[in-house]
Amino acid sequence: SEAKVENLVTAKGYGDCVCFINDNSASVVVSSTSDGLNETDIAKIAEIVMEETSLAFNKITIIEAEP
Repeated sequence: SEAKVENLVTAKGYGDCVCFINDNSASVVVSSTSDGLNETDIAKIAEIVMEETSLAFNKITIIEAEP
């Protein structure tokens, strides 16, 4: 699941992505875009994680990494 999330996020046009999933939560580290991640970006990434893991939005942490 982690690799699939990483591949789907990068396929959506984001830079490097690393995903960590456990039973109760997921953390996703994504390279920042030139303008930074906005609410739409966060929603797109969270949607990918929710579809792959069935976790609720509040169990997903998205961390923006500097390029």
